Amino acid sequence: MRAQPSLLFCTTTQKRKGGKVVTPKVADVTDLKILARRLVANEKVLRFEQSTLASGLETPFMIDLHALTPRTLGEIATGVRDIVTERHLAFTHVAGVPTGGDALAKRVARLFPETKIIRLFKDDGRLWVDDQPHFSVGDTVLVVEDVLTTARSAIEATHALAVYGLEIVCVIAICDREQGARAAFEREKCPYEALFTARELLAVARRAHIATEEQYQEATAYLGHWQ
Repeated sequence: MRAQPSLLFCTTTQKRKGGKVVTPKVADVTDLKILARRLVANEKVLRFEQSTLASGLETPFMIDLHALTPRTLGEIATGVRDIVTERHLAFTHVAGVPTGGDALAKRVARLFPETKIIRLFKDDGRLWVDDQPHFSVGDTVLVVEDVLTTARSAIEATHALAVYGLEIVCVIAICDREQGARAAFEREKCPYEALFTARELLAVARRAHIATEEQYQEATAYLGHWQ
């Protein structure tokens, strides 16, 4: 779990190359520990069952973030905003990796009113950019995603945006399953952050007695193959 910011932030405007970003107008930050408990206990995002991921990998557990309540999605967007502020990220647009990042992109954009949303969509297995003329070469983009496994879709999204001369300032995910995403972004030299890792959510489930000891051990042993 990311370290919590130690400061409350005031409203300022910081100009950066390729755009500008306005820091939050509200002086609060997301408590990631509380949010993790809500995801596991209330939203029930963890399912312990043998499944096949979109990447084709077999897994003993799923992390499903597709049906979050508006309250939880809003708190996640605030968590993304905290990363943006902490890292002094500057961007003119937000893009969600389809389809998991679409709803989050809309909520994040609401926190930065001067930004616009770039829509990505998938057709015949390929990612496409909705090329409405509201962006220009050199504009900067924050890319958001719900769950990362190998990061293949997120990296495809960054490539699709780069075709238009757009600069990716960072990819921020809600959860990293820790199955190769970080290494993939490092190879791409693409900045990357995640609010949570799979192990962190599994630990919360274990402490809350939502996951049995057997389920926890099986899941963490499975993740150990990617260390």
